Amino acid sequence: MRSHFLLATVFAATIIVAQDTAETIRTLVTNACTANKGGYFSVGAGYTQVLNTGGLLVGGQGGWMLGHRVAIGGGGYGLMSRIHAERFDKHLEANGVVARPSTLHFGYGGAFAEVLLNHRAPVHVSIPLLIGYGGCNINSPIGEDDPQADVGLLSQGFFVVQPGVHAELNVAEHVRVDVGMDYRYTSDIHLTALPTDALRGFNWMVRLKVGSF
Repeated sequence: MRSHFLLATVFAATIIVAQDTAETIRTLVTNACTANKGGYFSVGAGYTQVLNTGGLLVGGQGGWMLGHRVAIGGGGYGLMSRIHAERFDKHLEANGVVARPSTLHFGYGGAFAEVLLNHRAPVHVSIPLLIGYGGCNINSPIGEDDPQADVGLLSQGFFVVQPGVHAELNVAEHVRVDVGMDYRYTSDIHLTALPTDALRGFNWMVRLKVGSF
């Protein structure tokens, strides 16, 4: 009797341990029983608006999955489009300098965390948050040391906080796709003639994730 009870206890403990270390996560292809820890890498691209002009933002992230529900790691994004710094050019014109159009560029990166809601479902919600630092500059034919005009500040660093809400699809055991919106909040920008909130705005992103979730 005691031996039967001992065997039953060991069997029940084995089931509990197995449930703690692996979960069944549904995908479009099949159900996947995955380990309790993992990691992934993602690449993404999307639309953002800077100085009332639309542009292409691209980036990537890499991190560790903890218990299927939380990810932590690092990532970064950069503006790939040429954004005309029209206000800066008007500043040059006011100083009697006429040159080719100037453009604004920026990039940023930092640490991120992501929380998954209802993560076992094929379609679920992810809430990412990135906190970091970046740099921006005005690309102009007139440099800061150019005697033709007082151009002021052409480059600087900034702090960034970027929360978001995404809908995520489990395509297969090691592949996910998400679509969502982020808001990029930066510290004040003091580049010549540009508004202090020049880099703040929404990102509409699509990301491809590959890894062990």
